[in-house]
Amino acid sequence: MVYPANSPPHKNPPILIIPGNQTVTASSTLKFNITAIDSDPLSQTLVLDCANCASLGATFSSVTSTFPVTGTLNWAPGSGRVPRGYELNFTVTNGLNMSTATVPVYVDKAKLQLAASVYPRAITIGISAVSVFDIATLLGGFDPTGTITFSVFSLDRSCTGTPLFTSTLSVNKNGNYQSEPFITQDPGRYQWEASYTGDQNNRSTSTPCGSSIQTLTISSAPGPQPQSPTLANPSIFSQSVFWLAIGGGGAVIAAGGIMTVLRRRSKKVEGC
Repeated sequence: MVYPANSPPHKNPPILIIPGNQTVTASSTLKFNITAIDSDPLSQTLVLDCANCASLGATFSSVTSTFPVTGTLNWAPGSGRVPRGYELNFTVTNGLNMSTATVPVYVDKAKLQLAASVYPRAITIGISAVSVFDIATLLGGFDPTGTITFSVFSLDRSCTGTPLFTSTLSVNKNGNYQSEPFITQDPGRYQWEASYTGDQNNRSTSTPCGSSIQTLTISSAPGPQPQSPTLANPSIFSQSVFWLAIGGGGAVIAAGGIMTVLRRRSKKVEGC
């Protein structure tokens, strides 16, 4: 095709092909491609770039080539990036005309996992009290800080109201956290709950109320079994008894658990 001498060879601006809205957490990396084409029939040199990627900490290398032109964005928001919406602005030019396009990106907090289990889950009250602990595990957090609070409720409270016991620990990493000991001698069922406060990089979360692995059952010790009196059991003589038997050669008297045997002696009569 031949253009008139007084007509520019590139009448139409280039076109940017971009993805839709994006979401990335502080702990992950966002990656996508941007492509530019030119609607003019002649092969043209295009320059594709990102106007504000560097200021946001994202990487996007400028690409110069005949169309189509493709560049790749990489962005790891990292620690301290305020969770909110951001805009990444891309440009392409053919030397005469320029096109711009914006990709909205929402930076979200990391969604970590919190699991917990009480140990032991069933105890019987004895002479000495038994210590019970709750162990929570944080997984998938991005440099987590904040605190974990363990709370104990009566089972019928459904983890609401004033807890019977609380224990709060500081968080400085992913991993296991053990509560302070919970000691009680009151029979019943108790519901534990573990909750994480979250921080600037991580969402808050808590364990579900009513979980079987978070329920503690405390039972009373069984009472003593009644015993039948035997010779080996001194209780047979625990009550005062008076019994007198006369016959033949003696008498037996039992009183207050003491047995006495009396024998009757016969006197010899002269002449008999």
